[in-house]
Amino acid sequence: MGNDYSSKLRRIYDSLPPEAQKDFVNRHLSELLSLSTEKAKHVVSAATGLQKKYSHIPKIDLKGKRKEIRALLTELRRDSKRAFLKEDSNCMEIISEIIETLVSWIVDIWRLVYEHKVYFSQAHAALLYVWEVALELGESSGIGGCKCAVNSVPVDLTIRTSAGELFKQFSLPNIQDMDKILLWIWRELFVSMLAAGESHARQKITEMLEDVEDSFGWRSLSKIIYAGNKDENDNNNTHDHDDYCSCLMESDVEVEEDGDGRYNCKLHACHWSSKHLEQRLHIRDLVLARLCNLFELEPSLDLYLDIINISSRPARQLMKILSVIATNSSSTFAAALSIYAIECQTYRICKLLDTHSHLLRPQDADQYQAAVLVLVRETRYRPRALKIIEKEIQETAHSVRLLVESSFCGLNTESNKAELQRILKLEMASQPRLDRVNDWIDAVITPISAPMHPVVFAAAMMMGLPPGLDESDESDIMSFLDLDPDDPDLADMREEFRPQLRERFDGWATLALEYSAGQALLSKMFITMAEDMPYLSSADVCQEMLNRLSHRPTKEHVLDAFEGLTEFAAMQR
Repeated sequence: MGNDYSSKLRRIYDSLPPEAQKDFVNRHLSELLSLSTEKAKHVVSAATGLQKKYSHIPKIDLKGKRKEIRALLTELRRDSKRAFLKEDSNCMEIISEIIETLVSWIVDIWRLVYEHKVYFSQAHAALLYVWEVALELGESSGIGGCKCAVNSVPVDLTIRTSAGELFKQFSLPNIQDMDKILLWIWRELFVSMLAAGESHARQKITEMLEDVEDSFGWRSLSKIIYAGNKDENDNNNTHDHDDYCSCLMESDVEVEEDGDGRYNCKLHACHWSSKHLEQRLHIRDLVLARLCNLFELEPSLDLYLDIINISSRPARQLMKILSVIATNSSSTFAAALSIYAIECQTYRICKLLDTHSHLLRPQDADQYQAAVLVLVRETRYRPRALKIIEKEIQETAHSVRLLVESSFCGLNTESNKAELQRILKLEMASQPRLDRVNDWIDAVITPISAPMHPVVFAAAMMMGLPPGLDESDESDIMSFLDLDPDDPDLADMREEFRPQLRERFDGWATLALEYSAGQALLSKMFITMAEDMPYLSSADVCQEMLNRLSHRPTKEHVLDAFEGLTEFAAMQR
């Protein structure tokens, strides 16, 4: 009965916040010491022993470290301003001091969590702050936005035990690669938490993984398993004095080496004790659980591959999740197509296309093409795949045509059409033909809009009419889209202002050639294109149109798309 009460008390005590724990000890537990002198002495002696044991351990002192680092960052900004007026600068020295301060602190954090197995939550918060500083320092710049100083200061970290034993070194080119060190420390922290029997360790680690994901992105979670590296084969910029072993991780084979119970597994470091080694798969499973939760919220091919690269066991679960959420949105639909394609799931691909092909967006062309490629290679589904390819080539060519006509607005004028037919009958490379091609281009090209007269602009604004974009405005939009080419939030805008039509067209044309009769299909389709766009039949006319487009910076996407179409035409002529 006594054991039941003590177990219950420990569970309740662990669930209390620190302030409540302290209050409980002061109000209730301290009174129990007066019941028995012997027991009281024993408890006080044990407490004194713990106090002595932890009296000389490093202190994290996050508040004090924040103040210290903030002062150095402030001095760095001041130095940058002074350097603008004077030639001398101390930025290299200040940056080096910041890095040395962080490196020294990281070593203390490792000793606390691995050697002393205490302050896990505080250590986690400290590591997040180190990354916050690394990001701020990485984004800082000197005169003219130059980041040479930050990028030229290396990060060298050497970890020794309290006894002075050397077993881990990092040598990184600059602080922007600090994530390798931090993720390695996090793995040490997690395995130490589990080995120490920390109460609710798994729940706490799950919460910490969410923090790491928020700061570093989901790709960092698998790096924790591999000690900060991308995968089990990546081990750049580090030198382990504890030597990592290698094995076929998926089978979780455990091999005895010299009878010391060491595991032949990439999931662990050989400096771990047997207690730490027992936790290595628990860390993996917690990371996998988090990644699977993310997959359920926002599936992607990269995330799927990352999960099965760690372990193939969740593959069936992921497929089940995908079958439920594949048609929830356009993004999940595209992800499902790409995953089914890589797994050659032809039946699932056809089923999706039969019921929800309307969810496909222009920017999903890569995923769509990957899925159709799988269908082309299977005889049963090849006729359907060829119909899809023909339809997509027609639609993409039509989109290119509309783009070209936006830059050559006179193409559909009857007089210009007739003139083009007369030009095509002239001898190639003759001077009369060259002159008439130039005159024809002058007649069909869309003129560059002049700045709107101030009075007209004011009248348009008063009437609520949009003034329209001039060349400089379009250039500003393109520059904005270039700020982050991979930002998914800008995908729709990129498709509107800079559609990747060349890549799309080339992709479908290449797919057609996967089948023996594909070339005949392309030749037939070119005849139709040449009827709609007669200038495609003439290399010199197309080249002059390309030359004119090249002089307009905001029309690069038009130039690129039309160039791809003319190259296709050249191969078919």
